[in-house]
Order: sequence, then C-alpha cells, then structure tokens
Amino acid sequence: MPEPSAHLVFLRSGGLLLVKRPDWDWRRLQDEVEDYMASLGPGTAAEIAGHFTLDYGEDDSRWPIRRSVIEAFMLSGCWLMSDGEAGATP
Repeated sequence: MPEPSAHLVFLRSGGLLLVKRPDWDWRRLQDEVEDYMASLGPGTAAEIAGHFTLDYGEDDSRWPIRRSVIEAFMLSGCWLMSDGEAGATP
C-alpha cells in the first residue's frame, strides 16, 4: 500500500492547511479553498517534514505543524487540517 500523502496549502491570510486529497491538483485546490495562495505536493509525511526542516530548521517546535502531528494526520481518516488545529498538539 502506498504511503499517504497530502498537499501543503498556503493561504493568503498567512495560514497553512494540510489537505489529504492527492488526486487534487493545484487548480482543484484553488477552486475548493477560498483563501488559496499556493500549494506544494502532494508529499508524504517525510517529504513535508523535509520542507519544514529546510524552512524552519530541525527543531519541529518552530514548524507551523509539528512532525508528530503531521504523522498522526497522515494515518487519520481526516482529509483536512489547519495549522491552527495543530498548534497546541505536542
């Protein structure tokens, strides 16, 4: 079974979403997400963590969404998560 993957969706308002709809391309994301600015992906949890490591460093407490939250989201039945929902989760 392939590893789950998700898009990182950057919002005009400064927020960030994880969208576990690998079948959607950026055009579909733009149509479905009102505040859409740009997106990356889809990528696995490791690929998303790699992106955050490049931008924010190894310490995931500085990331918009911590590594453990990304991994839990990928295994969950949810298809959408915002950085605000992930902020308080260790």
